[in-house]
Parts: sequence; structure tokens; C-alpha cells
Amino acid sequence: MIKTKVCIVGAGPGGVATALKLSYMGIPSVLIDKATFPRDKVCGDAISGKVTTLLNRLDPDILVRFGNEPTHTDVWGIAFAVPNGKVLDIPFKPNYVRDEKNAPGYICKRVDFDNFMIQEVKRRENIQFREGVEIEEFDNSEDGWTVKNGDGSFVVKSEILVMANGAHSSFTRKISGIDKENAHHAGAVRAYFKNVQELKKDNFIELHFLKQLTPGYFWIFPLPDGNANVGLGMRSDFIKKRSINLKKAFFEVIDSHPEISERFKDAEMIGKLEGYGLPLGSKSRHISGERFMLVGDAGHLVD
Repeated sequence: MIKTKVCIVGAGPGGVATALKLSYMGIPSVLIDKATFPRDKVCGDAISGKVTTLLNRLDPDILVRFGNEPTHTDVWGIAFAVPNGKVLDIPFKPNYVRDEKNAPGYICKRVDFDNFMIQEVKRRENIQFREGVEIEEFDNSEDGWTVKNGDGSFVVKSEILVMANGAHSSFTRKISGIDKENAHHAGAVRAYFKNVQELKKDNFIELHFLKQLTPGYFWIFPLPDGNANVGLGMRSDFIKKRSINLKKAFFEVIDSHPEISERFKDAEMIGKLEGYGLPLGSKSRHISGERFMLVGDAGHLVD
């Protein structure tokens, strides 16, 4: 049995950020994930200025190390395209001078970003990281939480439990009592492409608000080597109400939208189109309880 102050289940960005913050405060923790890193995660791959700000606040050296990674593109603004075809380019900073290693935002595949963050965890002596361990049992007693894997061969006893195990967390549903609500949830699909034409200058990300996808949007996010993360998403209650097939809608945009389809005529999809759910933070919820708290998607905190 491992005894610790804090046990964190889930080593995505939310769980890792929690472990790192505690570490810098001198508080030890055990960080557990069922996957073995590097592992992929279906995502839009956008790293906003909120992320860079928080990393810099945690430790400026982390942001410097990330800026030196070759796995991302530096992003300097957003291009908003409205249904009538007009496009508004908005830079993140006025009168900016581009510095690829010190950008306000980035696009980075989750397989790369999450693994980078795991390497930061491994730098910290007071974080015990255990990967390839799926926690299936949770027991709360007067002196803390006990968590176990399926056969009981791995046991952690902690004073506080942090659940950061994603959008499909059974802990969130069964113990916190938070269920999926379609009005506060979104569905999305994404695929990787190469040879998409007319990517924006300075890697501005593109959000296309199409009439048939309201409230939602189609996106094109530039990746290294001329590749792109391309996808679309919509609130789940509207998907259900309109009986929308997201995968079908995705290919209809690429194949027949007047402006967008022309940019994909020579493009090639890398891998397959994949879907995922986004538990939105648009509703106020209780995300903590008796010696536990929820972090990230497990807390329905997607913004």
C-alpha cells in the first residue's frame, strides 16, 4: 500500500497540472493513469493563452521548454468566418512581432502535449507517477480515501482524492452524482489532414460558423509540416433535436461547401475521423465533496 497526502486519478492536463502545482507547494502526491504514455487523445489540439499563462505562472521554465519543442505550431490569432462568407481576423496581441518560441497560443497533438507534461512530472521527486494502472474501487472512510485496481494488487491510501479521469468518469456519475445533460454537453468529430490549401498567415486558427451547424462550428487548426487538425462540433441537444450525423455533416462540408471544399480538393486524410464528447462547464455544479474534488473533463469544465 502507498500512503500519500493526495491521490490524483488521471494524468491528462488537469491531473498533471494539479500534481505539479502541489509539488511546487511542497505537497507530495501519487498520480495514476490507466494508459501508458505516450498515448493519444481525440481533441482539437488547441492550447490557448489560458494554458500558456497558467504554465508560466506555475514555472516559467516549463513554458520555455515547451516553446523549444518541435511538435507544435505557434498561433497568433483567430479567423472567424460567419455564414455569409465574411472573415474577421483577430490577433491575440495588437502589433505583435512573431516569436515562434514565445507565442500566445499553440496547436499540438495531445499525444505530444500530454507526454511533454508527463516528462515534467518525472522531474519532480515528490510526485509518484504510476501508469498502466486502472483504478476500479474507491472507498471513503474517516481517515481518507482508499483506491484499488481491479485485482487489489495496487492500493493507495490518501487524505484527499482528486479525480481527473475524463469525460466518462464513473466516479463523476456514481459518487458525485453528475450526469450528462445534452444542453450542457457538445459532440465533436475531428481528423488530421495534409495538403489543406490556404492555411492562414501566422497560424491563425479558423472557426467557421456555418448556418447548418449553428450553434456550433467547423474548425481548421494548423499543425507542423503543413498538416491540420480539422473538425466540427455542436451542442448535443441540437444534435439530437435535428437528428444530425456529425460524421456525415463533416464530409458534406469538406466535399460541398462553396469555399471550404476548394481548399480540400488535394487534401488527404491521415488516419480516420474520430468522435468525442465535451462535458461543458456552462452549468454551475458541485465539483467537490467529502475529501474529494473533480478536475477537468471529470468535473464537466470544458469552456
